[in-house]
Amino acid sequence: MKTLPQYPYLQNIVAAYHCEYGLHDNTPVASDHYRTWLRQFGFTVPVPSFDQLEFPDNFSDKDMLMFLLRWS
Repeated sequence: MKTLPQYPYLQNIVAAYHCEYGLHDNTPVASDHYRTWLRQFGFTVPVPSFDQLEFPDNFSDKDMLMFLLRWS
């Protein structure tokens, strides 16, 4: 399992989603629409586990780099 710290990545992803749809910061993002929105970037962000984001072992290095560049 590959991991990254939850912050700032998750914080930036949620902020981008809220900005795009004009939502307030306290709007929950646990919805099918949020998951569908994430898929447009070519990857699925897993549910955070404690203070880390977890990725499957088959999540390629290229996809990890794209994730880092997009959300850091």
